Amino acid sequence: MSIHSDKARLRKQLRVQRKDFVGASRLQAEKKICELLQGLIEHRKNLDQDSNKYVAVYKPFDGEVDLSSLWGGGLYSKTTMSLNEDPKLDQNWVFPIHQARQALTFCIPEIWSENQKLPTARGQEVPLSAIEIIFVPGVAFCGRTGLRLGLGGGHYDRTFALAEEKSWSGLSFGVGFSFQVQSELPSESWDYPLDGLVTELGVKMFSQTSKP
Repeated sequence: MSIHSDKARLRKQLRVQRKDFVGASRLQAEKKICELLQGLIEHRKNLDQDSNKYVAVYKPFDGEVDLSSLWGGGLYSKTTMSLNEDPKLDQNWVFPIHQARQALTFCIPEIWSENQKLPTARGQEVPLSAIEIIFVPGVAFCGRTGLRLGLGGGHYDRTFALAEEKSWSGLSFGVGFSFQVQSELPSESWDYPLDGLVTELGVKMFSQTSKP
C-alpha cells in the first residue's frame, strides 16, 4: 500500500475511535490533559519571568481533545457572534486561522463563525514570533519520533516549515488521547515532528536525535 493510502486508512480508523470516545472517561482524560498543559505554560513562564508571549490553542473539531477548561470556552455558537467576556482570556490565548493550502496565521479572537468547515476565528493577528507555545490537535501521533497525522490539510506542517525558516524559538506540543499514540506513522518529507506530546498519561518530549 502507498503512504497516502496508509494515512487515509489510519485517519479513518482513529477519527471514528476518537468520536466514539465519550462519557466520564473522556471528560476525565480531557481534565487531566488540560492540567498538564497548564503546567507546561506555568513552567515556561517560570523560565522567563519577563515573557509576555502568547499560547496558541484551538477550538475542537471532529472529536479533538476539548481544551475549553484551559482557555475558558464560552466564545462560540452555531452562528457568527461577538466574543464573550471571560477572564481566562487575559492569559494571552491565540487561535489559528485556516486558509486553504496556506500556513496558519494566529489571532486574538473577536468573532467566531461556523460558516466554514472548521470553527473560524477573526480578530487581531499575532505574529509567530510572539507565540511561546503552540498546542496542536491531531488524529494520530508517533510516540517515538513526534510525527503527527492530521486531517490532511497540511496547515500545521506548513506553519512549522515557516517556523523553521524564521528560526522560531517556541515549542510545539501535540494534544491527543493515549489511544491515538502509535509506535510508527506513515510519513512524507513535508511532515514535521513536534517538540512534545501530551496525553492523559503524561508529557513526552522528543529530542532532536530522535527525529527522522
